[in-house]
Amino acid sequence: MKGDASKMRILKIITILFLICGVSLAARQIVLKFKLTNPEQVVLKPKIRVISAIPRDETGSYSLDYVVLLNNGESWAAGYNGKHTGTLFHSKDSGKSWETVKVSETGFNTKAVMFADAENGWAVGSNGLAVRTTNGGRSWESLNIPTKADLNAVDFFDSRIGYVGGDERYGNKFNDEVTGTVELHCTVDGGVTWRQCFKENEPSVVFQIVALSETEAFVLLDGTRMIRTDDQGRTWQSVPISAKVSALAFASDGVCWFVGTKGAFQYSADRGRTWEKASMLNQDLATRDWHSIGFNSDGVGLAVGENSALALTIDNGKTWEFLDLVKSDDLRGVRIQGVHGIILGAKNLYSLDLSEASGKSKLGS
Repeated sequence: MKGDASKMRILKIITILFLICGVSLAARQIVLKFKLTNPEQVVLKPKIRVISAIPRDETGSYSLDYVVLLNNGESWAAGYNGKHTGTLFHSKDSGKSWETVKVSETGFNTKAVMFADAENGWAVGSNGLAVRTTNGGRSWESLNIPTKADLNAVDFFDSRIGYVGGDERYGNKFNDEVTGTVELHCTVDGGVTWRQCFKENEPSVVFQIVALSETEAFVLLDGTRMIRTDDQGRTWQSVPISAKVSALAFASDGVCWFVGTKGAFQYSADRGRTWEKASMLNQDLATRDWHSIGFNSDGVGLAVGENSALALTIDNGKTWEFLDLVKSDDLRGVRIQGVHGIILGAKNLYSLDLSEASGKSKLGS
């Protein structure tokens, strides 16, 4: 009888051990299945790489004051290199090297440039300078915009519908008073004809124009005011903002973001009618002066600012992460197109590889 009892105890122990092993194995299978069906749990943290850094200004060669990035990896920049007026600067290798392209014989300098696609581009500058290309920059033609204003902003929704903006300023040598006007001009035929669609007798500066659709556009003035149109510039409405704004950009989900001084980081889900502060910003984000923001169509966005400030989102701005990527430079501008990016610093231009952040390989870009 005693032997039978011992055997029973041994059998119970063996049974318990088998049960423990079975539960452990089942738990491992559940965890493995969860990881396979939830890949975000095992994907490596997205990264951005600086693939090149060059001086932003090289006298006689280039001066990269305003840069745009095309889908094919080419870049164009406006500016004055200290030697040649009426020029743009062109890069075929995502901003690693640049060549000078003469676009105007007026003797004035270019200040801004943009491309609606690989073929159609426009550039504007001092004293009403305006040119366009319809063949990817191989040749440029002058546009007749009825103004002598210094044009420093341009944006097109497509190859037809666009806006340019600038200002004229007049100083009074007796009392240092500055007067002037700010104006916008609109086109619906790619720049062949223009109409003045906004003018104000104030010495303001057009910081930025964003042409959002065939009828909608936003204009940032002086960083303190924003106006918008819903009818191709026939009427304009004031957009309420509560911060000093440096730049705005629309994410691929249609949400508008702006950044500015003293940690200004806000978004609007209703086309600028109301704004909310971004939540969950850490101290690095919430105390910096921000200068520029941009997104690509995959939901990747970058914001840049003073003292090498750089923030990344991979979900259209729902979450932001501070990156320690660039050292000892004030970052002034950012452009993203596909898996390519460019940051304009006070000292250098940085070319970026965003393929890992966008979830794409270089071969797939």
